[in-house]
Amino acid sequence: MASTGMTQSRENFIHSLISVSIDSIPADDSKCSICHEEWSTDDSPVRIPTCRHVFGRDCLLKWIGSTSSLQSNTCPLDRSILFTVTSNRSSLIVIRGGEVIVANNRITREGIRLYVQDLSSNIRRLRQQELNEMLQNDQSIKEEARRPLLPIVRVSRVGWERIEGVVRRMVSDHRERVEKMKCQQSQEILGESDLVVYVECLLDVFRDDLALEGLDV
Repeated sequence: MASTGMTQSRENFIHSLISVSIDSIPADDSKCSICHEEWSTDDSPVRIPTCRHVFGRDCLLKWIGSTSSLQSNTCPLDRSILFTVTSNRSSLIVIRGGEVIVANNRITREGIRLYVQDLSSNIRRLRQQELNEMLQNDQSIKEEARRPLLPIVRVSRVGWERIEGVVRRMVSDHRERVEKMKCQQSQEILGESDLVVYVECLLDVFRDDLALEGLDV
């Protein structure tokens, strides 16, 4: 979830959208990723200048919502930040799917739940050999832990170590499922009960971090 548009307003973001000719869009990208309908002149495609993803203009405007009812300030595909949203205290807010996932550089409970879902999706794509290699490589665990988490979220050094421990547990649990199913890729890494356990573990990490002084950002 890279941060790309943190310094511009919603209005500036809308003005920066680039109109795209339907004929210029590759054949394997024939549908809008928001509505899943084929491109149409009724909803002319536009490109986000930072991440280069293309969506129907009306679909994208509905995605980010109106000024009074904001739905999301992140890209529907890669979740990069498109523009800045501030609270009354001028603290950065990140919204995804209508939920506040980061406020004042702190991840919310909903943000943690989505973080776990993103981790699950990433880990589910790995085959058994890749899972084995990851569990033997601390750097791979570090990278996997950081990949879905927005860089603006403040986490202490100790917090990162605990997050990496949760990620290692997720990878290990998924590997066990793969082995039990005797196949190269499991269909599911998390049941609802598993997701709740991981979310609660991470809630403890971020809650404890709030009490720390001198955070390593």
